[in-house]
Amino acid sequence: MLRLFQSIFGRNDAPGSYPKALIGEAIERAVDGTDPWLRGVTGYRRKLRPVVVTAIDHVISMVEGFHAPIELSQDSYARNPLLRACFVSSQQIQDLLNQDPALNAFRNQQCEIRPACVYALMMMHKDERQAFGAELMGDMLVRDVPQITVSFSHHRFIDLSADIEETKRLLKRRAYDHLLTLALNKIVVMRDERERLGRNRDLLQAKLNLFRLGRWGFDALDKTSAPTTEELEAEMAVIENQLLDLDGADQPIESHLKVVQDVLGSPQDYLWTRKVRLAIDPMGIKRNQPSNQAPELWVDQIQNSAGRDVIVSLVCFQTATA
Repeated sequence: MLRLFQSIFGRNDAPGSYPKALIGEAIERAVDGTDPWLRGVTGYRRKLRPVVVTAIDHVISMVEGFHAPIELSQDSYARNPLLRACFVSSQQIQDLLNQDPALNAFRNQQCEIRPACVYALMMMHKDERQAFGAELMGDMLVRDVPQITVSFSHHRFIDLSADIEETKRLLKRRAYDHLLTLALNKIVVMRDERERLGRNRDLLQAKLNLFRLGRWGFDALDKTSAPTTEELEAEMAVIENQLLDLDGADQPIESHLKVVQDVLGSPQDYLWTRKVRLAIDPMGIKRNQPSNQAPELWVDQIQNSAGRDVIVSLVCFQTATA
C-alpha cells in the first residue's frame, strides 16, 4: 500500500487529479481501515470516491503547510531560539538523538548504507502552567506576579527517511490513516450505542409482554413503584426513536458508510493544523509581546476532533551526530 501513497503523494498534479486506479486503491484502504462490510453496499466505490479525493487533498495541504525542516544538533541549539524553547539544554537534544526508539530502529534498517542526513517529524507535548514569580516593573522588583511557564516534553520522531519528500509522503499516509481511525472510532461508538439501546428495548419488550398477559408478582400491587403499560410503551417509543436517530438502525452498514463519508468528506473538521505563535524568555516564561529576550516563534500544531493536540516540527540532522 505504500506504493499507492508514493504514487499519489509524490505527484505534482493539481489537487484532485489522481489516477483512477490509485483512487480505487485508496477507497479500498478506507474500507479495510473502517468496516470491510461496506463492500456490501451497492455502489460503495462510487459513493466513497469524492470524499476520498477530498481527504487526500486535505492531508497533502496539511503536510505541505509545515514549516521547513530545522537543523537538530547540539551546535544549532545556540543559534536557534526555537530549539532553546523546546529543549532545556543541548545535551537533551543529544540524548534524544541517542535514545529515540524510532531513530534507533531506522539506524538498524540502514546499517549497510548510512545516509548522511536524516529527516523526520519531531513531535512534542506543550505544557503550560500557572506560576508566580518576580517581575521588574520599571526600577521596582515586584514579587508574586502571575506568570505562565511553557515547557516541552515527550519529544519523539516519526516517519524518518533519508529524503524530505519521502518523509512527507509517509506523513501524508499517516494523516490519511488517522482520519480512518477517527471514522472507525465513531463507528464503534455507534455500534455500542445501538447494542445498548437494543438490549434496553429487548428488556422493555419482555416487561411489556408480561404486563399485557397480566400483572404478575406482589410488586404489581404497589402502583406507586410499578410502571404502567402505557409508561413502558412510552419508554419503548423513546428507545425506538433513538435507534432511528442513529441513521439507519435497521441498516447499520449504510450508517457506517455515512460515517466514513462524513469524516473523509469534511476532513478539516476532524484533523487539522494551525500555526501557534510563541514568545518565551530564557526562563521559560510566556510573554504577551516578543522582545530580544523572548523572540517571536511560530510552531506547527496538529489537532483532532477527539481533543488531542501535539506540537510538531520537521527536522533534519546529520547521521554522524545521531
